[in-house]
Amino acid sequence: MSKALVNQTEMSILRDTGASIDLVSSNHINSEDLTGETALIKQPLDKNLTCLPLAKIELQIPELGKIVTKAAVLDAHLDNDIYLLGNRSAQLIEEQRKTSNLNVVVTRGQKLKKETESGAVIKLPPQRPLQDENPIIGGEELVPLPLPQAEGDTLSLLTASSETFASEQKIIALV
Repeated sequence: MSKALVNQTEMSILRDTGASIDLVSSNHINSEDLTGETALIKQPLDKNLTCLPLAKIELQIPELGKIVTKAAVLDAHLDNDIYLLGNRSAQLIEEQRKTSNLNVVVTRGQKLKKETESGAVIKLPPQRPLQDENPIIGGEELVPLPLPQAEGDTLSLLTASSETFASEQKIIALV
């Protein structure tokens, strides 16, 4: 059994894998927590269904934070200071456990610290040798690349006036 705060009261939590809903004693809820809903509960070794009111419960689990759920309310004489955790609330807790580390970022420094603490061998990146000259240009002579010859009148663009250029732009825009 683990401990948690149930509506600001510390209680033992017992996981009941056969229960679809949580159970709590009326000693641990306020009348304002009652939702007005009811649930039919069938208990083992009992042929009858019991109609129990539902209450809003705030579970505060140290590792996960706060979860708000509903629980069926038992009579006060059945109180044994145990909160029975059913499958629905357990599923909520599991979903919160999965998403609690969703946006966690591990920095390089944290990773390095973790690796050194665990005794892992740290492989440093290879160091590049320092060079005084440009590494791209070696001792070889650069060979110029031949450019293809232009076709047609390539100088007509240079001799065009701004008025001719603007009128050609208007014609292209209309098309």
